[in-house]
Amino acid sequence: MHFTNGTSRTDTRETASMILERLNHWPVLRAALDQWLNAREPGEQTPLKTGIDLKTFSETGALPHIWLMKRFRASDFRLSFVGEYVRDNFRENPIDKHLRDILGTENAETMNNAIDEITQTPGIHFSSGPVVREGQPGYQGWRMMIPMRSETGGLDWVFGIFVKQDLPNSIENDDKTNYLLVEKYYATIEDLDLALDDQT
Repeated sequence: MHFTNGTSRTDTRETASMILERLNHWPVLRAALDQWLNAREPGEQTPLKTGIDLKTFSETGALPHIWLMKRFRASDFRLSFVGEYVRDNFRENPIDKHLRDILGTENAETMNNAIDEITQTPGIHFSSGPVVREGQPGYQGWRMMIPMRSETGGLDWVFGIFVKQDLPNSIENDDKTNYLLVEKYYATIEDLDLALDDQT
């Protein structure tokens, strides 16, 4: 059993606009993006992790959907915060645990590499699609991940938020592959800011 990853990615202004339109369908997603944007210091594309006040996300209802990860070394991330909504997808409490301890070596390598890429390509990373395990009925998921800076200036933190909706029908999956959010989109911070300007 293994994970699949979608590879369709672009970094155009049109993609940024499309991502914003999809986020607007989920108020908690759009609210989280707006709070991330507002945490940025003048002249900086990404906020400091210390500039993120989780209490403000509680006020918008986004807090249960959020998780925060920190890189300890290349392709090695640990969860430092996991909201209740996200925590329900794990068999045990994932807070303060490395991905390899939660997902196993093979799956953690895939996920660590994907998250490592987010810290290397500052922008908004948006994914959607079915989440199906072992051919069982799953759910439709929407996920946004964006990087944050540590006090040393490196993009060592990832801010994530996730919402889901149950799928009404089962999905046949004979090879027992885990299908996870196979539609993936990326837009640079510059294109995101331009798309936001278009909306004002």
